[in-house]
Amino acid sequence: MNVFILEGINDVIFFETLLKFHFKKSNIPKAHGIQFRKGIDKVRRILLGRNYNYIKTNVGLMIYGDNGRPNIINKALPRLVEDTIGRIPDVLKFFTVLDADRFSDEETLDLIENKLKEKNIPFSEIKKYKKNELIIQSTQDPRYMIKLHLFQIPECLEKQLVIEGIKRCGSLKNKEKTRLLNNDPHDSLQEIAKKMRIPKNELIKISITNEWFNKTSWYLSLLSRISSFFS
Repeated sequence: MNVFILEGINDVIFFETLLKFHFKKSNIPKAHGIQFRKGIDKVRRILLGRNYNYIKTNVGLMIYGDNGRPNIINKALPRLVEDTIGRIPDVLKFFTVLDADRFSDEETLDLIENKLKEKNIPFSEIKKYKKNELIIQSTQDPRYMIKLHLFQIPECLEKQLVIEGIKRCGSLKNKEKTRLLNNDPHDSLQEIAKKMRIPKNELIKISITNEWFNKTSWYLSLLSRISSFFS
């Protein structure tokens, strides 16, 4: 079972569209809540509920959006690992996407590993598998395993959307482009959507369907990683 763990609602829209457009995935279960408990409880109900095998067989994945990088590292991942390891006789694969925020993959994976170890989760072993992947395995039954894969978007998703959105707003002057690039990317993204006369959610979707990122290295790397993740 594949679980995409994302920072927020913009990421949920982006990845749901990406998975539909590039990988022909549909009817993807999603969980997102402004309040941490509501979102995480929905993930638990899917992973630990009676419909798990049906969702795994017919969809094979779900999407979970939280509220920012610190929440994912400090709360969501430790809670999900603690709640699921040793309870599902399967390999759970957590594809975790974070804004880089100037941290390397190695630094971020170290942060995640340390937070998981602070939990002292019984009957589990945590080890690095690759520079961007951890394995958490039950010490009682090796069938019970979580593979935690990390992908970091340079700076942040909203900044990447702003960069590409500016290119498609032909009426912008250089001074205005500079201002949008230097402002908070969430505010700039909203402003660009307004200039394009479409809702922000629609802008995020067409960035995928109109292939805004098809020549950017981070996006091509992301598609390659997801292909490997599904295999």
